[in-house]
Amino acid sequence: MKKILVVGALLLCIISFGQNSTSMIDGTWVGKGYQFNSNKTWSIVLTIDNGEYSIDYASIPCKSELKLLEISANRVVFEEEIRKGICVRDGIVELEIIDSNSIIYKWSFSDGKPGAIAELYKF
Repeated sequence: MKKILVVGALLLCIISFGQNSTSMIDGTWVGKGYQFNSNKTWSIVLTIDNGEYSIDYASIPCKSELKLLEISANRVVFEEEIRKGICVRDGIVELEIIDSNSIIYKWSFSDGKPGAIAELYKF
């Protein structure tokens, strides 16, 4: 009986740990992106709310939705899908969590080549 309880508790811990969540970065994040190939900057408003992820690049203008690909303790990776405007398609967005008020945004082309970077702050 004791072994069953230990195994049950272990399985519960594994299941709970495996259910990673982006709740640690829920909210609205703002900043200025820097694009490597053009040396230009543009505004970013990243919204993460209850499993829905979107970006508004208002100064371009362009909007996208994000599909969660990978999550770890300090890194979240998304596939970007442009929904409005003319922006580069098929990008990958990686967020590196610095602390509760700042994250590093990295945008890459689908082949992995870096395209842009920004530091975003919780709004």
